[in-house]
Amino acid sequence: MGIEGSNPEMRFSTGEACFDFNQKRLCLTSSPLLVLQDWEVRAQNIEYSLEEKAWEAHIVRVEREDWQGRAEKALYREGDEFITLEGEAEVQGDSNLLRGEKIFVYLDSGRVRVEGNVEIKLVP
Repeated sequence: MGIEGSNPEMRFSTGEACFDFNQKRLCLTSSPLLVLQDWEVRAQNIEYSLEEKAWEAHIVRVEREDWQGRAEKALYREGDEFITLEGEAEVQGDSNLLRGEKIFVYLDSGRVRVEGNVEIKLVP
């Protein structure tokens, strides 16, 4: 039996969760999934901070249609238009590959912005 939640902006599911009352954090620890618009964020664990209104995922994969990405960490703050991928971040789609220290994936358009040690492989 899983645990699920949603609001108009996102939805999540997990097999197991815990709540840290002192730090006001929700921890999703068993096959967690966070869906932001059409982007699926799968991670080793995902935490939500009630005070910061932010989701943080560790050892993460993101997917949308033909696009895929991965990073050591992903961050999404409620109200933002993008997901931030950090740490050996990369996204690929249509045989194109983008790598960098930080990648901003815009939820509505799928547009990306790459910062730090940028590597681009474009296939015509």
